[in-house]
Amino acid sequence: DSVDDQGLRPIQIAVEAGDLKCCQILLENGACYNSVETIPGSEGVNNLLENIEQAFFFASKGYIEILKLFMQVVDKENYHLLNVFLNCTNSEGKTLIAAAVANGHFEVVRNLVKLRTGTSLSELVKVHTLYEKTVME
Repeated sequence: DSVDDQGLRPIQIAVEAGDLKCCQILLENGACYNSVETIPGSEGVNNLLENIEQAFFFASKGYIEILKLFMQVVDKENYHLLNVFLNCTNSEGKTLIAAAVANGHFEVVRNLVKLRTGTSLSELVKVHTLYEKTVME
């Protein structure tokens, strides 16, 4: 995250402005969701940040069933919003998938990969293996 001459990140400026769309775009492109404080009066932005915080908590604790339900709601509401959740980072620079990996919750990882790609992790491994064989020949 780059900063301006006042030391503010783009996500901080967007949150302070209460610009939900701008926040979504920045988060979808890897902005750190917990580098900002919630702002009174910015209900949409605050709800987004709180929901992302919950998703990270579920992923890091391995609460697979709750995370599945949570992400299904997000996916049904808006596919773009699903990408916001899957691509944003925490203060350690980790995405939801990386947070789950770091805590050894591989069932969570499998489910998040499937959400992101629309296919299972085992299918991705098969495709990658086939690609590697093709390149080596």
